[in-house]
Amino acid sequence: MWGTTFHGLTGALVLGLVVAHLFQRRRTVRVLLLAAVGRSKGAPTRYRGWSDIVLFLLTLNVMVSGLGDYVVGHTIFLPIPGPYVLQKWHAMSALILLIYVVTHVVRRRRRLWRSRIA
Repeated sequence: MWGTTFHGLTGALVLGLVVAHLFQRRRTVRVLLLAAVGRSKGAPTRYRGWSDIVLFLLTLNVMVSGLGDYVVGHTIFLPIPGPYVLQKWHAMSALILLIYVVTHVVRRRRRLWRSRIA
């Protein structure tokens, strides 16, 4: 029981951090969303927020897989060949998200030091 509770609390903490980050960057998020749907002001620009879309989809996948495990009452396994541990949907989703987030932060580390919260 403690493991599930701790896991749920950790997930809620991560979700809170993501929401706080998006709130801090609300102007950037608005510009990216408008550019994604083609409603940006001024000259047409190429959409640069693909990484944000990937992060959103990976986060959504982790949330859905975790909720699926909880609702079903057991780990959901993917029907793919390979080692047993690679077949766990939620575990693999979380691992892929973690790798992508670390890459995302490392690639933007210089801008992170100079940025200010608006």
